[in-house]
Amino acid sequence: MRYLDKNSVASHALNLTVSKDKLMLLRPDLFGFRGFMSKLTFIITEDIDHMTYIKEQLIAGDSNPAVVVSVDPLRVAAYSPDLDSVAMLAFPNNFVDIYNLEIGTKLITVNTYKGRPPYHSDLILGPNNTGYWYGFHPIIADFVSDDMEKISKRKLSISDEEWKYVFWLGINYLKNKPNSFRDGSPVYSGIPSKK
Repeated sequence: MRYLDKNSVASHALNLTVSKDKLMLLRPDLFGFRGFMSKLTFIITEDIDHMTYIKEQLIAGDSNPAVVVSVDPLRVAAYSPDLDSVAMLAFPNNFVDIYNLEIGTKLITVNTYKGRPPYHSDLILGPNNTGYWYGFHPIIADFVSDDMEKISKRKLSISDEEWKYVFWLGINYLKNKPNSFRDGSPVYSGIPSKK
């Protein structure tokens, strides 16, 4: 089953693959017996098959900068240039050691977008919001894919000014909405914080 609109084309699709080992750290429910039950539930209820959705997003989603803005607790600001906004994502603190993270570490988010109102209420929309989208679903590529050559190449294509801007947006977000964050796990990272 296809979830992403084949008529919508990302500006910076990376055609990434899923690393089973990495994804298992964030979504153990997609593997083993729980994964089998999840698939079975999808077949019965015709709900979203999370694994297929994640794979499609990594292939065709739009890649953009994301920056670590806190390490205790671990928070990553994932940027959407279309909304001129960051989504604040929470990850387990042990990722700091696993991925050698520090404040300012550059990451890549792969985004898909929400095309209908209302706006995701946890976003602080910037002045360069295009008005095309109402929210976005970020997946941090570094945490779910081993295609590090593609990810590194994309990081190098992003200007220093854009990295600094995303970091600034993230720090301001923490100041304005200190208790607002999304679960950084793929699929759940598309659900806005209620705080």
